[in-house]
Formats: sequence, structure tokens, C-alpha cells
Amino acid sequence: KRISQKKKVKRENNSITKKPAVKREKKEVKEEKKPGKKPKKEPEPELPVWKWWLEEKLPEGQKWRSLSHNGPAFPEPYERVPDHIKFRYDGKVMKLSEKTEENATFFAKMLDHDYTTKSVFRKNFFDDFRRYMTENERSVIKKLELCDFSEMHQYFLDEAAKRKNRTKEEKEELKLKNKAVADVHGICKVDGHVQKVGNFRIEPPGLFRGRGDHPKQGR
Repeated sequence: KRISQKKKVKRENNSITKKPAVKREKKEVKEEKKPGKKPKKEPEPELPVWKWWLEEKLPEGQKWRSLSHNGPAFPEPYERVPDHIKFRYDGKVMKLSEKTEENATFFAKMLDHDYTTKSVFRKNFFDDFRRYMTENERSVIKKLELCDFSEMHQYFLDEAAKRKNRTKEEKEELKLKNKAVADVHGICKVDGHVQKVGNFRIEPPGLFRGRGDHPKQGR
């Protein structure tokens, strides 16, 4: 009995000393989470639904009566690399003409890729590379292995890193620029109804890769 009484007293003492748990209101928790939340993006206005199945049927094999489109969006014109980025041939700095330099950048961008080690790829590229050269350039540049594209390659790696680390303002500016292009080239009119165009951008020029040992890789 004494033991049971002692336990009873101990429990009573514990119940007195224990402080009641303070319940945090849900409102407080919500208020704390608000600053971390990203603002909801406004949904883009949707095009009106074209109920083509309610219109007069077209003759068999005919898909539309009229089609208008502003054409595809072409990539930006080539912009030359800065003057401090040098191309070297046989260890000597050589200033390339614009067309030759543009073709040189195609190879420079892929310098860390396995394709640039393949003999077919290298041969095809160099054959086409020489076609775009001026007579003076062609008389000097005769071997691909003596061409040094390393500075160009590093320049494009640095530019890619900059694009990844764009500021919020730069991203927003790019978004608006892309939207302006999409508003012109990303829609068409079929029988007077505005419709979205899936792929309306022309890919920028570059070297063909192909699968496996494709005979035209590097062109």
C-alpha cells in the first residue's frame, strides 16, 4: 500500500510541474510559409476552341480551305567571336574571314565530343571548311590537325555558363523576347481560325552528327 501511495503522489507532483503544451495556431504557421512561397504564374490566355466538326464538311481528301502563316522563325545572324579569342594554325595566330570563322565555331563547339575524334567526321568537316575559306586562307590551312580551336571552345563554354547563371531580370527579358517571336511565328490561321504551330523555329546551323558511322557526319 505504501508503495502504491508513493507512486500516486509522484504522479500528482508530475502533473503539477508539467506545463501545458502551447498550441501554435494554424494562422501563424501559414504566415511563416508565405515569404518562401513563389507567386503563382498567371495562366496564358487560351485560344478559342474551333468546333470544326460543326462546320460544313470538306470534300474527301481536303483538309482546309485557306491557310496563312508568317513562316518559320530563323536563328539570329552569326555574331563574330570577340577579337581577343584567337584561332591559331601551326601555332601562329590567324584572322579568319567571317564565313570561315563561323564554320570554325561549329567544330570548336564540339571539341570535347567523341565525334571530333572520328576520321570520317574530321575529313568531312575539313573538306567543307576549306570550301568556305578565302583563297589566301586555303593556301595556308591545309591540315586539320594543325588547327587550334581551343580558345574558341573555351569561349563557348564560358558563354554557356553565363546563360545558366542568368539573373531574374535577364530571364524575364528573354521570356518576353521569345513570346514576341511566338506571337508572330507560333500561330497560323486555318479557315480563318487561329491555331498554334508546334515547331516553328529553324535550328541554328551546325555539323551533322548522325548515328554510328554515318558517311555524312561532320558535314
